[in-house]
Amino acid sequence: MKLPVIELKDHEIVNLNGEFEKKITNVERRPLYFTNYSLKVGKEYGILKDGLEQELFAMLAVVDQNAIKSLASDEEVDAAQVIALTQFLSLDHMKNIIWLSYIGAQPGECYSLDEFKEKYDEDFQTILQVYMEILTANFKDVNKPNQFKAGLTKSLGKFEGKK
Repeated sequence: MKLPVIELKDHEIVNLNGEFEKKITNVERRPLYFTNYSLKVGKEYGILKDGLEQELFAMLAVVDQNAIKSLASDEEVDAAQVIALTQFLSLDHMKNIIWLSYIGAQPGECYSLDEFKEKYDEDFQTILQVYMEILTANFKDVNKPNQFKAGLTKSLGKFEGKK
């Protein structure tokens, strides 16, 4: 199974002939994957009140299915859908969920939540795409048929028919 990957970076402000620029240093590519340990940490930190499935279902309830398809294919998402999402999801919460998948994929020592947020500095749409990718990765086919995914896909098809 191919894992989602993010880049963590350090930033510094440099003065170049009186002009200030943001310089990126120490780029690290890190995989993302949820484990029982990372889900336990999510409960302990109060990040996950319910499970990941509830996160996904709650988001599906407020987001247009075409917006989800746009997110999955890296297309631009309609502004109205972004507004609907921001009323449901905060950037901070999405970073918290991504951090949980980061610690799940890191054996041994990893960055604290605050350190991670300092190093994971991406725009809203990128963070939203990663968030969606890690949530939906739980329902992807690996080597066996996934009845839950089939049911979810069928339900999404019913929503599309109503539009």
